[in-house]
Amino acid sequence: MQRLNRLVELSEQQGTERMIEKDPTAYPLITYSWVFLLSIMGGVVSYIRKRRMGKIARFSITELVGEIVTAAFAGLITFFLCEAAKIPPMLAAAMIAVSGHMGSRLIFMLEEGLQKWYEKYVFKKQLSKTKNED
Repeated sequence: MQRLNRLVELSEQQGTERMIEKDPTAYPLITYSWVFLLSIMGGVVSYIRKRRMGKIARFSITELVGEIVTAAFAGLITFFLCEAAKIPPMLAAAMIAVSGHMGSRLIFMLEEGLQKWYEKYVFKKQLSKTKNED
């Protein structure tokens, strides 16, 4: 969270002229392949764990596909966050695999974090602007 706050501060200091260092289309296909492979492996492990714990009564292809798609999405988000924070590749790979295993739990955690960040920084800033205008 401190890194995110620091990124916000830097972007505010540099204004809207800040250039994006790397956009999503600039990464090679092999990079995305690794991201999806690690994420999907985490999703499959999560599915197997749910089956063993009895949360899923019998094999369900729809449950497995849902787990894989959610894991891939969570892994991709984690990859972009790791890149933005300049996290070393080996640590990022571990975080991507774990986020694939967490799946929708990670997405909900990120959603809550973004809501808090928005309320703390963006909403507060908008309120202060309206008070200054009055």
